[in-house]
Amino acid sequence: MLDLVVATSVMICLCLVIGWFVASRMKRQSRLSSVVLCVSVFSAAGYVYFLNGMLTWARFVPLTAAIVWTNFAPIFLCVASAAALAIPNRPLWRRGGLSLVLGVFATAMLLQPIVQPVIRPVRHSRNTVWLGHDVCQQSGSVTCSPAAAATLLKANGIDAEEHQLVRWCLTDALGTTSLGLWRGLRLATAKTDLEPEVMDVTLEDLLSREQRDDLFPCLILVGFPRFGTVASPEIESRYIKDYGWPRGFRHSVVLYGPAEDGGVEVGDPSIGRERWAKQDLEILWRGEAVRLVRRES
Repeated sequence: MLDLVVATSVMICLCLVIGWFVASRMKRQSRLSSVVLCVSVFSAAGYVYFLNGMLTWARFVPLTAAIVWTNFAPIFLCVASAAALAIPNRPLWRRGGLSLVLGVFATAMLLQPIVQPVIRPVRHSRNTVWLGHDVCQQSGSVTCSPAAAATLLKANGIDAEEHQLVRWCLTDALGTTSLGLWRGLRLATAKTDLEPEVMDVTLEDLLSREQRDDLFPCLILVGFPRFGTVASPEIESRYIKDYGWPRGFRHSVVLYGPAEDGGVEVGDPSIGRERWAKQDLEILWRGEAVRLVRRES
């Protein structure tokens, strides 16, 4: 937890400095302030919806606290908070109130990774159950990522408990973010000669018929996107109604490589070992994958 406290403290100081700089440069009652306010708020919202927490950020900031270091939404909100003080034709109490509200939102977003698992804890068991000795069974409805992480670690010769990874991955009642999963893997491998690596792979790579050591085993994030289409209406309806993949649902599984009779061998924390067809991966893979590699000396 110290990594999160340090990162959050630094980010708070950075937000305060940026906010002070913008406020000191913004002319009183300036019309530009309204533009800066709107752009900053929309930038924060866009970042949260499209970019926040993506595993890709760990390529550039491969630290345990990447979930904090790459959260730029509070910075946008601090700029908006400073700009709100200079909105023209508004009384001070309105400008100050809006600035305060934006500042509170920025603070809440910074503290979110630390606070959410505390105020919104996840139900899980302290006993790790293994399905077929190599797939960790998720003990809660939203603990698939910690269980998949334990499965990936097991496949690489590292013993880990699901309840440990629930805490390290910052899993709460709504699940685990991609960068929370990254944090769990970083902490679990800290005293080993392995470390997690965000993979730059294509669907064709994952569907390769060769048992490639540079790809497998790997942990992939799957699920149906909340918006848009990934297949014909008939196929989507089958996955949603018959297979239990609702829109917006995210899941973590471990990919072991090509199956002997076609498709791919998968370790699913909710089921165990199973074979997925090519179509399953084409529809469900969300483009994020991580594996363990030898640590560079």
